[in-house]
Amino acid sequence: MAYVTEKRGVHYAVIYEGRNPVTGTERRRWHRCDDHADALRVATELTATRERQTRGGSSMTVRDYLVGRWLPARETTIAASTHARECAAVAHYVLPHLGTTQSRRLRPEHVPTLYRRLAITGSRTGGPLAAKTILNLHQPLRAAFGDATAHGLIAFNPIDGVRPPDPRTRPSGRRRARSWTAAELGTFLDATAAGRHATLFRLAAATGMRRGEVLGLRWDDIHFDTGRIEITQALISVGYQLTFTRLKTRTSRRNVTLDAGTLALLADWRRRQTGKLDEAGAVNEHGLVFTRPGGQPLHPHTVSQAFGRAQRHVDVTPIRFHALRHTHASLLLRDRVPIKVVSERLGHSNPAFTMTTYQHVIPGMQEDAAAAFGQLLANHSTQSAHPPVAA
Repeated sequence: MAYVTEKRGVHYAVIYEGRNPVTGTERRRWHRCDDHADALRVATELTATRERQTRGGSSMTVRDYLVGRWLPARETTIAASTHARECAAVAHYVLPHLGTTQSRRLRPEHVPTLYRRLAITGSRTGGPLAAKTILNLHQPLRAAFGDATAHGLIAFNPIDGVRPPDPRTRPSGRRRARSWTAAELGTFLDATAAGRHATLFRLAAATGMRRGEVLGLRWDDIHFDTGRIEITQALISVGYQLTFTRLKTRTSRRNVTLDAGTLALLADWRRRQTGKLDEAGAVNEHGLVFTRPGGQPLHPHTVSQAFGRAQRHVDVTPIRFHALRHTHASLLLRDRVPIKVVSERLGHSNPAFTMTTYQHVIPGMQEDAAAAFGQLLANHSTQSAHPPVAA
């Protein structure tokens, strides 16, 4: 497999590395040696190593590699929720199509074929799979087979050079996320004011916090003297098991100011929660703001189900719990709150992302710009002051 060659008086041991997936040209790795004998020795070692690697990975299928080797090793290097999503994506979108294919026989043309198939009938309901979901699948696949290449299980990474669909050119066919008007939000909060989760719903609507962030909030994170809360962790469900996770980015770890009404509700809720736990002899081990009657953390699925049930008795547009976050942002932007402030409250990476996500709810900015330009033109143009008369 490896061979010796001489070029301009220098001896090399050369080994074949497969074809470039982009250009199709053959790739070889050259090892410079001291003399012909040294080149023969290196070539022999390279050949023996490649044969061992080929034997080790010759019959390993894509399923064997991803499920039996790569995903278990990756578990310790990424967040539990990320690992769970990658395992689910591989199980649902890769293994049914490529699971029995030997890893060494996987070629670059197989991957675009897979992506096209997913884009047509790849969703769990048999419909099209969103381009963003395919992009999210492409990234771990590329890393997985990059590792296989590095360990010599395959000669080259078949994912290199493959371009996944661009979500910007093929947007999802799903409808835009719903949100409530101020009247609907007020109606819902009034109707659920006496319910067990009233304060939780109010806090989510008043801050735009994600579900996991609300459930991971501790009393120590609430500063009643300044009216601010620190958002640093989330409570999430991985395989229905609860786990606390620290928010990853600097912008997602943030401080949010509360309105006086929400702050008062939290103070009252703290007194009531403490009294109920004392009566039951229970302990709030994690110091969480929202718990089950026995002091245990609330499960995210339970909260979403409770939110869905609460809407059935109120005359409002049905939305998911996460849409309270959209409602918070939409109402603030419609009321001309600066985008940077809204972006900071939501924990977005930058205001540009907020602008792109919620541009459909801020027509007032376009109106302001048009009015400003019209006034500017009126102040500096005699023509605008005397518009032409129609013939």
